[in-house]
This record gives sequence, structure tokens and C-alpha cells, in this order.
Amino acid sequence: MNRYLLPLSALGTLAGAAVLLRDYVTGGACPSKATIPGKTVIVTGANTGIGKQTALELAKRGGNIILACRDMEKCEAAAKDIRGETLNHHVNARHLDLASLKSIREFAAKIIEEEERVDILINNAGVMRCPHWTTEDGFEMQFGVNHLGHFLLTNLLLDKLKASAPSPRS
Repeated sequence: MNRYLLPLSALGTLAGAAVLLRDYVTGGACPSKATIPGKTVIVTGANTGIGKQTALELAKRGGNIILACRDMEKCEAAAKDIRGETLNHHVNARHLDLASLKSIREFAAKIIEEEERVDILINNAGVMRCPHWTTEDGFEMQFGVNHLGHFLLTNLLLDKLKASAPSPRS
């Protein structure tokens, strides 16, 4: 038996295991090459995590992306990062606090007034495992933000979403 066979076999097994582990840890990749030029997309909670990654991917695909976040400093930084990485200058930060029905109404009114169309609304923002806080309107925080806030936002933008159908195809 060749003395190099066992070490090379072990090395190959380790390399294969490393590739499989990397694929498992980093998650899947979207194989679609679809583009969305001319489409307007709103992503709530887009300053970090899944929301930011979603906005980044959609910006790469050429959409007009609106990051809707509570913390404008973080939102502006995320928008700047996404514009820099994608060279898509149609990435904008807008204030939206889902714990405030007033903020939701103001955000929706501004979108309806300023945006020609809204093709996609991604309700991503949320809170989890917070102490027993209440929204400014008196609702339990997690229920108010994760459910009532997005419900109101969607309903306020529903006519604009319907009027934008069918979305332009690429």
C-alpha cells in the first residue's frame, strides 16, 4: 500500500467536511438571476440582520429600495453601506416606528404621496423576548410591533400595492 494514500485520503475527507460545514453554516444561496429595475420595495427593519441582507440583495437586482427603520442613524448607515456595495443609488432610509400608530400613519401617508408605485412590501421588523413594555398606544410591545404595526402598515399601503399591479417584469 502506498504510504501517501492514507494521509491524502484523510486530507481529502477534511477538505470535503470543511466545504460541507461552510455550506451548512452560511445557509443557502438564491439561484435566481431575476432583476427588478423600476420596482419599488419597502423593507421594514432593514438596518441589520435578515432585513439588511434582503435589502442588499434586492438593491443588487436594481430595485428602488426603501429601508423603513426606527433608528435613523443605523438606517442611514445601512443605506450608505448598501449603496456603496451595490452602486445602486436608489436606496433610501425612511423613519418608521412600528410601536407607534402615529408613526405608521405618517410613514404610509408619505409613501402614498411621494412614491409612484410600491411593488413589494417586506414586513421584516420585529421585537422578541422584550420585558413587558407597551407601545405608545398601550399595546403589549411584541404584539403591537410584530402584528398590529405590520397589519396597519399593510392595510394603509394596500391600495398603492394593488394599483402597482401587475409589477413590471424583467
